[in-house]
Parts: sequence; C-alpha cells; structure tokens
Amino acid sequence: ASLGQVYKATTKKSKQQVAIKIQRPDILETVTLDLFLLLSYGKVVDKLCSIFTNQIPYHEAFLNGFAHGAFMELNYRAEAANQTYFREELHSRFNSGKKKKVVVPLVHEQFTTNRVLVSEWIEGIPLAQAPQKQIQQLIPIGVELFLCQLLDIGKFHSDPHPGNLYVTKSEDGTPTLCLLDFGLVADVDETARNAMTRAIV
Repeated sequence: ASLGQVYKATTKKSKQQVAIKIQRPDILETVTLDLFLLLSYGKVVDKLCSIFTNQIPYHEAFLNGFAHGAFMELNYRAEAANQTYFREELHSRFNSGKKKKVVVPLVHEQFTTNRVLVSEWIEGIPLAQAPQKQIQQLIPIGVELFLCQLLDIGKFHSDPHPGNLYVTKSEDGTPTLCLLDFGLVADVDETARNAMTRAIV
C-alpha cells in the first residue's frame, strides 16, 4: 500500500500469524501538505471559472471529498472498526459451517493503534493471479458480495482493486473470496438503496 507497508509476523504468546500494517513515517504530514496545496489550487480554479465561464464551481468541493477519503485511510482505528463491521455483516450472510464464500480477516484490537493495524493473516493469492476456473467460480460470489453491500448493508468497500481481493480456501477446500483493506468505505442511505433496488428489479 502507498500509505503503509504490510508485514507478516507471529504473536509472542499465542503464536498466531498476523498481518501488521504500519503507516509510513511522516505520511500524515506529507499528505496534509499535498491536500492543502490541492485545495488551494481548487479554490483558484473555481474563482477563475466563476469569472470567465458559466460553469458551476465544483473543484473545491470535489477535492474536499478526496481529502476526506485520504484522511479516512490514515486512521487505522477507523479502518479496524470498518473491518470488524464488515466481518460481522458479511460472515453472517455468506458463511455457514465449514463452507465459506467470503472471508474478512479478524482484527486484533489489542495491538491496533492509529498508525498500526494488526489483523489475522490470510494465506492466499490475488484474485487476478488465480486460475481461470477459480475466477469463474468466484465471479457470482463477487457480484452478490457487492450487491449485498449496496442494497442490503448500506455500507460498501470503496477500494476493491485487485490487490484487495484475494482467493483463499474454505475448510472444505472450495475457493473463498477474501476482502482486504477497509480504509475507504462509503455509506448508502435507505432512499438510495431503494432507488437502486427498483432500478435493478
């Protein structure tokens, strides 16, 4: 990850394998300065647009939204809370017994801080590197997974790039989709969920 680095480690007492995500030194200061410069640029562009064009100013508002997302990703306690929430919601909907369709790593809250996130280590490979047969098996699960977030849960993972989607295995040996990195999530209110549901149905 660009904002942090992930390491594999073993806990001292329980000997559990964990993933330790550590924020890069001085990244908060660096990102804050970059965002300040971007927002200053946005204000200037909006001012010029309002003088020389009929375009509605939007650059500052757009960059404010971008800045909000960036600061969300820098708060690892908030990410841990998101990860725990999604684990509870998705596991209750997709998993039963030894057969698991979706996995979200367990957070070790006792080791987690604003700049360090410790969670369960998941053995697997990126979805994009999985065999074609496994990808075909997991596509319906992936579609169901994100529709569930949008239309049912009302909160969705907003950064589902290939590095955040892994393939692991259930206890019965079937391929399972693992969702990683919950630094950037968004809410969908009930009105929007109902509108999307009507459009799909």
